[in-house]
Amino acid sequence: MKKKIIIVVCIIIALVAVAVPVKHFYIDNTANIAALKEEYPEYFFDAKADENIEIYVWQLAEDNYLCGALLKTDSERSNEEIIGLANKTITVEEMKNILSYCKIPKENITIIPCVQPISSYSYTIDDEYTKRVEAMFDY
Repeated sequence: MKKKIIIVVCIIIALVAVAVPVKHFYIDNTANIAALKEEYPEYFFDAKADENIEIYVWQLAEDNYLCGALLKTDSERSNEEIIGLANKTITVEEMKNILSYCKIPKENITIIPCVQPISSYSYTIDDEYTKRVEAMFDY
């Protein structure tokens, strides 16, 4: 008799678990996106999704990366433009959330590691470093 009761209780628990929405396992990114839109409206390229975007990434410490974005142009970027991105820095994770939200195709994104003069952290930008930085943007 005890076995039957245990089986019935287990079945009831299983049915309740399936029937009840599991909202606590779903992470709602809406609030985060709203905050990012308010703070960084210039990085929401919704209307320009078919244009190429350049993501400039610089390092401030061993595991501390920041970035900024600009629409791609045919001309070379000036140092002032790159330095100007430091005024609206954003984390790699935040940028990935924005790019994903805006549904920017990966082929329209160019990741450009750079050095910001505001940082005293020293690193060399070579092929290996570039690949490591590009890999951070797999979303």
